Amino acid sequence: MYPHPPPPPKRGLGAGAKVGIAIGTVALTVGLTAMAVVFALEMKRVGSPEVSDCVRILDDSGERSEFSTVDCDDDAAIYRVEAKPEPGMPCPDGDYVEFELLEKPVRSLCLALNVSDGDCLSEITDTTRTTKVACGEVRAESRVTVHRDVQARDVCGPKETGFAYLRPARTVCLTPTPPKTRV
Repeated sequence: MYPHPPPPPKRGLGAGAKVGIAIGTVALTVGLTAMAVVFALEMKRVGSPEVSDCVRILDDSGERSEFSTVDCDDDAAIYRVEAKPEPGMPCPDGDYVEFELLEKPVRSLCLALNVSDGDCLSEITDTTRTTKVACGEVRAESRVTVHRDVQARDVCGPKETGFAYLRPARTVCLTPTPPKTRV
């Protein structure tokens, strides 16, 4: 019987392999960190608007709270975030739409109408369907008048609907537009 040859000597990783693994680990860590930063920035931009951002409410059924953040000059920007109180705190005094974010802990956005003098709106009784429209359109229900530096609904006329906001102080009056007939 012949003796078995001895096993080959164990070899460690060479210096080049060790450097390659180290570089790969650093690259992977940097890549994952960069992805986490991009994801966090995207969540902040899309997932949680800040004060002065403008939004369009897509669903406020209570089961879901969906919105899109839009440029404030866009006609789709019906609401502006005027406050984002700490969890459990109310909106400031005023006629804000309180929109609950589905995040933990639950926070609210205090939304004010994002309108200017002369704008016309349709479907003002439904926060998800309110739209800026041309004042000559059949759908136009009300014309906007903004009173700056005043937070009092009584500046609006008896047939107007008023919304008073604190910061900056202003009152938005909605005057019903005369009914139009389809041509």
